[in-house]
Amino acid sequence: ADDGFLIEFLMEGDVSGIVNMSGTLSPAPSSRIIFAGDEGTVYLEDEKVLFGKTGDRFEEMEIPDKFIMETGLIEKDRRIPPFLKLLDKLSKSLKEGRVTGPSLIDGWRNEQVLDATKLSFQTGNRIRIVD
Repeated sequence: ADDGFLIEFLMEGDVSGIVNMSGTLSPAPSSRIIFAGDEGTVYLEDEKVLFGKTGDRFEEMEIPDKFIMETGLIEKDRRIPPFLKLLDKLSKSLKEGRVTGPSLIDGWRNEQVLDATKLSFQTGNRIRIVD
């Protein structure tokens, strides 16, 4: 199982970032995601979302209901709520006959990133993923 990784990436438009994940820490620290750009920073920590314009302070943002996940199961396993959210989207897709969430193509693209990350580690080279 892939239980930890660090990925540096560069996208079109000079968008760059770092993803660092570990599934083996115990006790598990809070989850954090940070998006930073020329105009400001969005900071997500557990169920809290903060936004700050460049030069200003962070202010908490309200999360729309459609993005809120059941958190009671987090104590058992932090992976369960996001998985339940995906199952809910799959159920809605099947009922409505249209894609309402991640698709097989999204999964395939995700696998391309994982494969490129492993190949980059094995070869010591940057790997370009072409659409």
